[in-house]
Amino acid sequence: MKNDNISYHYKGLIFALSLTVLFAVSCTSTTMQQAQLKAETTAMGPFFAGPNSLIAEINNQESSSWVEKDIVSEKIKEASLKSISVDLIGNDSLDLSMFGSVALSIVSQDEPMTNIAVKNPIEGNGTQIVMDISEEADIGPFLKSGKFTLVLDWDLLDDDFREEMSSNVLMNVNLKITE
Repeated sequence: MKNDNISYHYKGLIFALSLTVLFAVSCTSTTMQQAQLKAETTAMGPFFAGPNSLIAEINNQESSSWVEKDIVSEKIKEASLKSISVDLIGNDSLDLSMFGSVALSIVSQDEPMTNIAVKNPIEGNGTQIVMDISEEADIGPFLKSGKFTLVLDWDLLDDDFREEMSSNVLMNVNLKITE
């Protein structure tokens, strides 16, 4: 009789704990949010015909790369790209007619390099271009990790002996955030 009484109390305790855990898990909500991530990619010259990589190191935990929003990388559940634009900055003589194509990749210590956008061929001139996003690219793991690198490969048509080249990358991202 005594063992049945103890067993009954343990069952009640386990049931109460299960309800508490279930309630705590169900209270975690997720919200959809649009955000912009901005980075300046740079490289030192001279630059030769063919691919030339401009690099940006991003520390997502400092939130300085997010435009107008404070995003906590640990709360990102999912992320998808909405659009990516690239703007050549600096020298007035630099324009899109100097390039055949451009590709953007992302890499981190824990994730392999992944191509996320490309524009091939580049048509026209000017300094700004909207890239074609890779449908398979999953940037969620990179944004969650907090630290990652953007690699922007400009395919120069001819040698260029300038000292430095820079581009601004603006990524419009859809985020699923846990609260």
